Amino acid sequence: MTKTTRHLGFCPCCGKTFKVRGNKLVHHGYKRPGYGYIEGDCYGALRTPHELSDELAKEYRDRLQRTLIDQEDALAELPTLTKLTKTVTRRVKGVIERTVVDVPKTERPEGGYDFDNDREGALAQLKAVEDWERAYNARERYLTGFIRMLKADIERLTELVDTWKLTELTTVEEEQAQKQDAKAKREAAKAAKRQEKLNTAVTKYQKRIDSAVKNRNSNTLADIWESIQRKLTDIDPSLSKAEALTLVERDEVWEAFGLGGLTLSMWKAPEKPESEPLSRMKDRMDRVKDEPHLRLSGNDDWDRKRLAEMDLEWPESLGGENKKGAKTLRQLRAIQNGENPWKVK
Repeated sequence: MTKTTRHLGFCPCCGKTFKVRGNKLVHHGYKRPGYGYIEGDCYGALRTPHELSDELAKEYRDRLQRTLIDQEDALAELPTLTKLTKTVTRRVKGVIERTVVDVPKTERPEGGYDFDNDREGALAQLKAVEDWERAYNARERYLTGFIRMLKADIERLTELVDTWKLTELTTVEEEQAQKQDAKAKREAAKAAKRQEKLNTAVTKYQKRIDSAVKNRNSNTLADIWESIQRKLTDIDPSLSKAEALTLVERDEVWEAFGLGGLTLSMWKAPEKPESEPLSRMKDRMDRVKDEPHLRLSGNDDWDRKRLAEMDLEWPESLGGENKKGAKTLRQLRAIQNGENPWKVK
């Protein structure tokens, strides 16, 4: 079956695009309450779209200008009113009932509330004053906001009228192409921003790695090795952890510690033989740092044996001896010998 609705038009009243039949905008801005008919059509429904005429924009602007005058008059008249209304909501047997009640103007007494001689009367008077002030402030906020909204809408419509020119209606296919083009541009902008962020992070990591290698600081390298796999993949989820490591272009550093091609995900399975280099790297990178007491259980022979296997050596391929790890190693060896690690310098 051939589609009859193949064009789209702009409604200046609500500022949205809808389908067009017979050069008229279709029904829109309505609700279907279930009574067999619709309620609340937009003012621009079944009217000529803005591309073909600016009459609807002019007519709606004139209507809003008249409404604006009424609301400004109501705001100016507000201080002279002696009565306002408020809506009281209550639940009766599970049914919500709303009742509109009058709120008479009540001013604060000049001499204050007489709680000493007439407490009940003073409380009633205080409640009446607070009810009036709440109703007054609510009405003032409503009118002020409504006027601000009307002025903005009138300004928008005025611009539509001033810049109007006869234009062909957009086809459904053209709109879809425009949406796809806009989506592609947004995705390209996001990708460019993501790439820029990724390049910045990679440069920072390279500088940190080079500095750690220069200073022979295995602790820093351990942190960097783990951080690269987490943070770069957070920036670009399409990257695998191995790709993140490769992107930094410092493979020779990781290979020097026996980590060639291994990634952080293998930490989760220490029982697997292929993860042993990672477990050993975890130790070799001296994770205990300056607080060995947090990782050891005192007289536990298993911990002491494990410590005896943690002879940290800076890889020969990176220049030998680990300078910054030496202090911590002496503390660890002190624990092995039953000495106080905090007295070892």
